[in-house]
Parts: sequence; structure tokens; C-alpha cells
Amino acid sequence: PIGDQKPLCSFDIVCYRDLGDVNEDGTINSADASKVLNTYANMAASQNAEVSEKFMKLADVDLNGKLDSHDASLILKYYASASIDPNFIDWEDVINYDTGEIKK
Repeated sequence: PIGDQKPLCSFDIVCYRDLGDVNEDGTINSADASKVLNTYANMAASQNAEVSEKFMKLADVDLNGKLDSHDASLILKYYASASIDPNFIDWEDVINYDTGEIKK
């Protein structure tokens, strides 16, 4: 109603500006994908792979809460798309976070 000061709704916005840039060099490229894949392989082989919370936040590009080869694949897709498409903007061009589907 007019004059009512109660909020109608609220929501949280999560923004990972550096999502995918696991080596934190300012670019998302094959080196990031390689580091994610190597870390995943070490974790799978139980080779003392300690992963920081920050690394996980940067590496889990599909935001499913786990680190796997799919994340590395998505980083490569991002890198390839950004390299060839001048209209490429963000991760939303690679993956639909509402449905989890990979965009072609």
C-alpha cells in the first residue's frame, strides 16, 4: 500500500567477478583450465590436494559445489568463446545458471 515501509521481497545477489580465473592473473584462459583439471586429478587420486576456499569459489564455474573436469571444460569454452566472439560478455553466455544447461 502507498506509504507502507515494509519490503515486498528481498534477495541476495552473488557475483563472482573473477570466476574461472583460478591463477588470478586477470585473464581466463587454458592455464586456468589446466590448473583446475590438475587439481581435480590430484583430488581424485587422493594425492594430498588441499584446495583453498577461494580456489573453490573461482574454480567451481558451474556453481554446483564441487570441483571436477566439467569446470575445466567450461573454462576452456569460456576462453574459446571470448577469443572469437567480439560480443561475448560473461559466464551467462556459456551456461544458463537457472537451468544448469550449457549454451551452444
